[in-house]
Amino acid sequence: MEGLNSYAKKPGMYPYRRPDGDYLMVGDDSVITRIFFQEDIFDPVMRFESGQASVNDLLYSMREEPLENRIPVLFYGSKANPADMHGCLSRHGASTTVPAYNGRTVGFDVVHAAYVSEAGSIPAHIVNSDETETEAWLHLLDDRQVLAVNDTEKVREGNYFLGRLPFRFRGGKEITAYAYLGDRHPTYFENESPVALASCLYESVHNGFSPGFDFVPVNSFNRRYPERNQKEMLELFDGEVLMSPEGGLLHIRPGELSMWGRANLGKANDILAERFGRHITPDVERVDNCYETGSLKRLRDLV
Repeated sequence: MEGLNSYAKKPGMYPYRRPDGDYLMVGDDSVITRIFFQEDIFDPVMRFESGQASVNDLLYSMREEPLENRIPVLFYGSKANPADMHGCLSRHGASTTVPAYNGRTVGFDVVHAAYVSEAGSIPAHIVNSDETETEAWLHLLDDRQVLAVNDTEKVREGNYFLGRLPFRFRGGKEITAYAYLGDRHPTYFENESPVALASCLYESVHNGFSPGFDFVPVNSFNRRYPERNQKEMLELFDGEVLMSPEGGLLHIRPGELSMWGRANLGKANDILAERFGRHITPDVERVDNCYETGSLKRLRDLV
């Protein structure tokens, strides 16, 4: 068991640290990582030195929804970080208890957007990529939690939409889950190609960045796109804005915006969108109204 503070978001380290495998975020302060979800998707167990316990029994004791009644939502960016998800849910008064499976989405890759968020990071987009397999986490959310994420991702404002993506459990079983996909902001393009978030094998010859120390890797296999880490992208964006006719708008420190940057972020993002942005939408099935959670499929409907 780990405390949430061990997953605190560190500047410049987007998409932030994620557990290596399946986990259960419990209430306000704990992340249980010694879980074997894959043996039985509907009745996984937590194993400890003194024995084992059922995840569903724990959820029942906390008066939380059982696994089979929950809505499976795939996360590939910062929401796979327990601290980020906890903040999202707690701000909206939703339960902060979340079971999460580790696995892969197939036929897609995680790439950089062509804008900087108010938090000072470059968000992730997901795009089609034949035969690529990208690490992702499947969160099992109750209805109120889905509504909280809808509002955080600004679905009504058109920032993201809810679509359907394939998810493969580590044991090999596959389902079609839900996922939040970028719709309003452009994706970063360079030499006619998106640029993926750096993986574990990525090494920067120029800067010598190391995974786990200088950036959080996104594990992908059979990649088609070039890679860069978050720090390199922030430096590139900062340089482009500083060289613009307007000049001096962003002044990015790692994962942090200066007062100038915050005041002029809209102008800076306009420059980045014009120079590097391209609007592309993943070829997926869209969900018409994700606020009507009663129409969303549950884990029991998909497995």
